[in-house]
Amino acid sequence: KRFVPIAPGFFCLVLAAIFGYVWPPVQHAIHAGGEWIVSAGALGSGIFGFINRLLIPTGLHQVLNTIAWFQIGEFTHAAGTVFHGDINRFYAGDGTAGMFMSGFFPIMM
Repeated sequence: KRFVPIAPGFFCLVLAAIFGYVWPPVQHAIHAGGEWIVSAGALGSGIFGFINRLLIPTGLHQVLNTIAWFQIGEFTHAAGTVFHGDINRFYAGDGTAGMFMSGFFPIMM
């Protein structure tokens, strides 16, 4: 009768230890892929759009959009303020921003 609430606790501790060792290489691969997409220019924007469209049926495109629009990239304004993400950089006047909004932002306004 007490096994059911206790067993998942131990199982999750073991699972957390496993993920502690498995996740860093996965995180590195995700980061490297993101850096490649950003450095690929228009090709990267096209790949981003393609992956975004593939994820729409599951709703996971929201995760991808949030990362690209609010975290990728950094721009330091003349006043010293640092802006992160494609949308914030675009509004701050970064001439290189807007690559990951390509086509989405005017539609979603």
